[in-house]
Amino acid sequence: MSGLTYLAPLLLLPPIILLSSPYTLPLWRTTSRPTSNLPFSPTLLSAVDITFLISLILLKSLLAALNLVPSLNPSADSAQTFALPELTLSAPLHISADDVKRYLHAARLPLKRTDRPTKGSARDAPLLLAPALSTPLMLILLANRKCPIRPLGAVNVRNRFEFREPKACADLAAVRELAATARIGGAGGEGRRAKRGVEFDVVVEVSGVLGGGGTEDGGARSVVFKQWITLLQMLPRRTKPVWAEGQGAQGGEEERPSGMLGLGEVRFAEQAPSAWAKVCCDYNPIHMSKVAARLFGFGGRIVHGNHVAAAVAEMCKDEIVAEAFGAGTVVESIVGGRSGWWMEVTFRRPMVLPLKMEVKGGTDDKGAVWWETERAGNLKVYVEGKMGLLG
Repeated sequence: MSGLTYLAPLLLLPPIILLSSPYTLPLWRTTSRPTSNLPFSPTLLSAVDITFLISLILLKSLLAALNLVPSLNPSADSAQTFALPELTLSAPLHISADDVKRYLHAARLPLKRTDRPTKGSARDAPLLLAPALSTPLMLILLANRKCPIRPLGAVNVRNRFEFREPKACADLAAVRELAATARIGGAGGEGRRAKRGVEFDVVVEVSGVLGGGGTEDGGARSVVFKQWITLLQMLPRRTKPVWAEGQGAQGGEEERPSGMLGLGEVRFAEQAPSAWAKVCCDYNPIHMSKVAARLFGFGGRIVHGNHVAAAVAEMCKDEIVAEAFGAGTVVESIVGGRSGWWMEVTFRRPMVLPLKMEVKGGTDDKGAVWWETERAGNLKVYVEGKMGLLG
């Protein structure tokens, strides 16, 4: 009850601020439609807009408690999946020099000065800028009142990034007619029964026109970046379909390279979530408020998962770290943008602030780069990552 008392005042915000920004009314309409095209870039959302979006998420949670939003139901043709309606959201993506500056500041904030990459055009590339700036689309989809997923009960467990056009990803602001599309559910997008609940994917694509001319001049639109955001909503153990060992979502372990080397350390101080939230607009209370984080069962404020991935990507651009992995690995593409590459990140446990972690890495016999972060003192792995070249 105390948690509802703390959050209840926010539920009054939608009618109060609905007309205080040109973007709140489109957000309200978007969260009630299966397919929407935002007339503005998510990078233009202000603090008022984000507050409004958070209040919509809280409102949806209240409506769900009153059984006024669709319920999560098993699929008719699968024993271990849930049917999710197909929801799609598209928007133009406008990137400014300030967006890039905020990203680089936040991504490098956890690194020691000696571990930060040297200046230069390639090494200043904001590698994970695309997933950061498209984050609001995921939040808007989860706030959609036609989606049975409850956002306040969902946590990000892993991500896959594909940098299909690395040179374009390194300079997104220069790509013409840049746009982002996010979708959830539909055929092939069912929720998967996991031991603790239901796993589902939000798929995000960032596309633009490469080369000369735009689409009006016959230019072809290409997907430059694609991301799979896998989230987990907790469910009671007896919720049908009941978890069956060996079926549903699988968390199989891959064999990591032996002899992982220390690459450096990352330190996330109390100001880290604020710095990252200014980039991605993810002001989830578990990141921003100790009180809210404890209400949801955490020991304190939680580090954004992608903030860790961005910091490690910055570390890989360091010359010493790149040399440690050797020639011919994906790290060369990270620095030089020669080939398309991918990164998979798995979040093993919540990262409570303040936090210092050692980063270790190694390569396997296929040339893939593995990395992991361990908290100093307890040797527990908090985040695992793997990177390789796209075939």
